[in-house]
Amino acid sequence: MSHEVSADASYEEEPRLQKQGPTEGAVEGNTSSKRRRRVFSCETCQRLKCKCDYDFNLQSCRRCQTLRITCSRRETVEVGELMTSDVHTHSIQDRLSSTENALREIAAQLKALTSQIELTSRRAADISPSSIECHHTNEPESFGDSLEQVPDPADHAVHAAPIVVLRDLDRRFTGGPRRARVLTNVDLVEAGLLDADTAQDLIQVFFRHRSDKLILTETHKGMSSEFLREMSPFLHSVCCLQAIIYRGDIFGAAVHRKIYEHVRISLGKILLSIPLSLEDIQGVFLMSENVMVGPADTGKEYIDSWMLTGYCIKQAMLSISFSEIVKNIRTDIATPEDQRAIRLWAKISLDHLYWAATTGRPSAIPSTYLKHCELLLSFYMASMQDGMLLAEILLCTILLQKLEGQTNLDSEGQCAEFQAWKQKWNHLLLMPTASMLKIGYCSACLILIIRSLEDLGENLQSTTLLSSISSDKNSAVRITLNEQGTAKDDTRAALRSNASKHAQSIIETFLSMPNSMRDSIASNRCLCLGYSALILTHYDEAQSSISDQHKLNLIIRFEEWLSNAPGTTWAIMFGKLAKQKLMARVNSNNINRRNEEGVFQRPDGRKSLSNRGQGSFPTHSLSQKRTDRAENGEVPNVTYMGEPINMTPSDAASVWSTPAPMRSEFQADFVFPNMEDFFSGGFLDFSGLEQ
Repeated sequence: MSHEVSADASYEEEPRLQKQGPTEGAVEGNTSSKRRRRVFSCETCQRLKCKCDYDFNLQSCRRCQTLRITCSRRETVEVGELMTSDVHTHSIQDRLSSTENALREIAAQLKALTSQIELTSRRAADISPSSIECHHTNEPESFGDSLEQVPDPADHAVHAAPIVVLRDLDRRFTGGPRRARVLTNVDLVEAGLLDADTAQDLIQVFFRHRSDKLILTETHKGMSSEFLREMSPFLHSVCCLQAIIYRGDIFGAAVHRKIYEHVRISLGKILLSIPLSLEDIQGVFLMSENVMVGPADTGKEYIDSWMLTGYCIKQAMLSISFSEIVKNIRTDIATPEDQRAIRLWAKISLDHLYWAATTGRPSAIPSTYLKHCELLLSFYMASMQDGMLLAEILLCTILLQKLEGQTNLDSEGQCAEFQAWKQKWNHLLLMPTASMLKIGYCSACLILIIRSLEDLGENLQSTTLLSSISSDKNSAVRITLNEQGTAKDDTRAALRSNASKHAQSIIETFLSMPNSMRDSIASNRCLCLGYSALILTHYDEAQSSISDQHKLNLIIRFEEWLSNAPGTTWAIMFGKLAKQKLMARVNSNNINRRNEEGVFQRPDGRKSLSNRGQGSFPTHSLSQKRTDRAENGEVPNVTYMGEPINMTPSDAASVWSTPAPMRSEFQADFVFPNMEDFFSGGFLDFSGLEQ
């Protein structure tokens, strides 16, 4: 009886049917019986007035299963409902198992792809053996090929390195970070070498003539001397030293020597301090420029720029957080300071690559860090100059790769990699502001050709380049004795012609630049100009297919710029040596031509002057007249293609009279260095050419 009551109490009516039409309701009431109500709780749960959680698999509710009693609801559950629940449960299990199998397949595919990518990267690294020895040649094909992608930071694992972890633990347990090194006696004003007004004038002069040397944000441009002193006393001192070349009252004076020595000592202090700010790094980078104290101090005193730019690279690697910059670029929150840091890194990298290529030394930049130069084009405010800077870095990278292995030039002296680079960046080369990029391309081609000539046995060192006689005679003797009739003769001829053309293009492009750009040229590019002038005068017309008169015009204009440009007194020797050698050859050709045209062999064996027009003239008349004109200060009208060549009376005397022998031929210990030694500081050995 109680069971029936409890069962009746547990019954609940299902929701009533929606209202139906009268006909349908009548039919439904007649044909169907009363609906059965479902049981939702067992007797135990009803007495406890709690929810009955029935498990169809156990055929009991959870509470009865816990109490180990028979659940009254077990009898009321229909078999069809139980079977439906079992089928539903099995379908869920099948779906879960299929999902797990699919996940296992995806994981296996990802693992296979990862191993394949690692194998491909390992094979690409093994293709170039020099990539293990020189960091900058590691996977060269990946550098610059995908500029639209942001490269992964190279310093992502720095914080987990063992020494870095130990240092971090040391800072945590010893009471904070290390005390920063305090640099004293760095400021020129505090040292009493300059007063505040003079320092302000020098800083203004520096920003007027050499502002392109600094990487500054818009807020820092046009800053005052006081602001620059507070930001970086060392950078302030270097800027003042660089600006002295524009102050004739200070340049070469005793105070100039004191300032120079003070900045050199400060440079040593800065190099021992880590980490440096970007301003201090810029100061170290500016000191890699060839800053001479005065005309009387152009001897052996210089700072090795390859070494100093290498120090800049390492200091920048410690100071610039590439991981943070890459993160900001990817999240589109990059700041002007991030762009400034990448521009500074790219400029230092380019200068170091140039010094490495011209001195024959390896680069100190790892390839993973060198790829950060690609970030130049990832900023919203990237300019065309950033593109030119990146293009020149890629060019120098190719040049270093070629110099470390075989040059592999074609029969015309062309490099396939350089041609591909030129085709890729031709849109920048065609711009009117790409003068320095063109000079860089021609310089890279010239360096590679000179190396190829040296590999073929060409003598391009002291005795050849300093000789007033053209190199064709010595080379012809060597070729006749050793390699007569070989295919290397044509290769040498093509390489000599291309070397002369590239040297000519370098000087012509430079002379066509505005005065402001020419006066702010870097030391390495100035050395490239001097070396190009020497190579241009080394080969005669037959070897270079360039007129000696045209060469003379270029050399005279180049020497004139060296004489008038501020801060280039250390480079005047290049123009003097090139002009002296070229004038000696031009004069020798003129004498030979006059002898061939003015003297003939008589039948009786005696020599006589040839008849010109109505009669002959005495032998001494022409030379005497030209000598008198030179002594009176008159300049002969030397022209090339109808354009007069600017010449001084001293130049005219060298061309039109018998030239004095080159002083270098009388100095047994005067040695002209090869290309690597020339850019390494050997150019300073030319002090003997100064008048």
